[in-house]
Amino acid sequence: MKKISLIIMGISMLGIIPMSSSASIMNEIIEAQNNQSSNYIGQSQNLISMINHDPSAFVVGSQGPLITVFLDPNCVYCNLLIKQALPLIDTGQLRMRVIMVAGLGRSSYYKAANIIPYSMNQLIDYNNFFNRHITERQNINASWKHLLINEQRFNYQNERGGISSICTRFDSHRLINEIQYNNQILFSTHVTTTPYIVYQRGNVMYTVNGLPNEGMKNWVYKHLN
Repeated sequence: MKKISLIIMGISMLGIIPMSSSASIMNEIIEAQNNQSSNYIGQSQNLISMINHDPSAFVVGSQGPLITVFLDPNCVYCNLLIKQALPLIDTGQLRMRVIMVAGLGRSSYYKAANIIPYSMNQLIDYNNFFNRHITERQNINASWKHLLINEQRFNYQNERGGISSICTRFDSHRLINEIQYNNQILFSTHVTTTPYIVYQRGNVMYTVNGLPNEGMKNWVYKHLN
């Protein structure tokens, strides 16, 4: 499990997450004593809402139970999680909502910004500016492709993702703001590790800090089936 120092930039200035909401979430979450167990964290409606309405989150996989995973592009354990989850996603045994965060160096921000999809408003602006017609599905597929490139080209010696750390995408400033928003969601849970898994059974949410010891395949069969 990789410890990270999340860079929370201008929380009060940006006003993206009201301080009252952050405090409410932290009050509702029971911190895990054992990082490798699935931990009951109650019915945190604020957290559920922010995850479900995160404009830069994207879901991959067509069938299977849904989990949300916070990933840093420079995190070696996130890399291992993706590689273990990929066969499950490809065979319809798992769906994964990806939320990119950045805490492992400045390059994390730009790599993450090169991965996340455009929000609907950004996609409309992009299509209008370039006179194109990129669909929402194409937008998400491109993000999944970029994430896989990052993981396939991962540099284990330097612990750096393989995608470029130079962001030249359309409206890159707004993309960076989306990463800051994602950082704030993760920070509001009082968690400083990636990967961070959030999943729901009924109306109850659970979390796993880090890569499950038993591996993703065994963990999915044990906890989600």
